[in-house]
Amino acid sequence: MLYPLRCLIKRGIVQVANRLAPAVAVRLVAGRSLRQDDGSAPAVQSQIEPQAASGWQTGRVVYANQPLECVAKVISRAFAEPVVVDASAKELTFSGVLALDDEGAVLHRLALFLPIAV
Repeated sequence: MLYPLRCLIKRGIVQVANRLAPAVAVRLVAGRSLRQDDGSAPAVQSQIEPQAASGWQTGRVVYANQPLECVAKVISRAFAEPVVVDASAKELTFSGVLALDDEGAVLHRLALFLPIAV
């Protein structure tokens, strides 16, 4: 399995299992998320807004206490220039909504909320 693992369920039901340990499957319903950062830590479930699961499709992404490194990966997928997070900032977390309109503008708005330089 590749880590980190993220599942955000907008509608329906999904069962997530590691093929090496199928008996430990997790069932997720709409409005739930699953996050596992590596294979040694247990997966964490949380409640989400179902619309947040697909916000990227409409140019908006919603975060709730997400590590900055995860936020950077989403921004990198949305734009041509990859976003690199310095090791000293990887543990910072972000909660909020980002409009994915322009990479420079997105990074500037992120810097308004976090002690980072862009």
